[in-house]
Amino acid sequence: SYCDLAWVIARMARLIAGESRPMREIETSFYGQLEKFADWLVVPVLSGVCDGFDRLNDRKAAIRFLKDSGIGYNNRQVSAEKHYSNSMTIDVLVEDGADRLRRVSLRGTVAEGRLMVARINEFDGLYFEPKGPILCCIYDDRPGVIAAISRRIADKGINIEDMRNPHDPKTGRSLVIF
Repeated sequence: SYCDLAWVIARMARLIAGESRPMREIETSFYGQLEKFADWLVVPVLSGVCDGFDRLNDRKAAIRFLKDSGIGYNNRQVSAEKHYSNSMTIDVLVEDGADRLRRVSLRGTVAEGRLMVARINEFDGLYFEPKGPILCCIYDDRPGVIAAISRRIADKGINIEDMRNPHDPKTGRSLVIF
């Protein structure tokens, strides 16, 4: 389950960052009992981020692929004080034009046998199950945005099964996940 989680949140991070943007670095943090499996979890992380890397490869192939592709990889030291027991954080850094890098960060865990995304960037406490079609929109918070998005979804004949909508007062941004 944790290998699947590593693949899913790495894939989501890559999609949010932009698949066509050149990848520069991957940073990971594995908490609790997962820390001792960090060397093995690099394979599902890399396969989630890079379509050209097969999940059936081994760690040596992953390290070689990273080196050949010019992608940095850093598994950060973790602090037990954060109390993220058996969670993982995956950050991807991509080129965002004009010599700038863009970071996208996701944290997830497995709860009651289900993969859960706990955080996307500054939006914490999500705990949504990443399955089926998912639409994520980050926007400057203002009235009517969710109504406009959900109206367009309804006009396409799509039923919304679940929704999360956290707001970050520091940035003034909101995230909606359908």
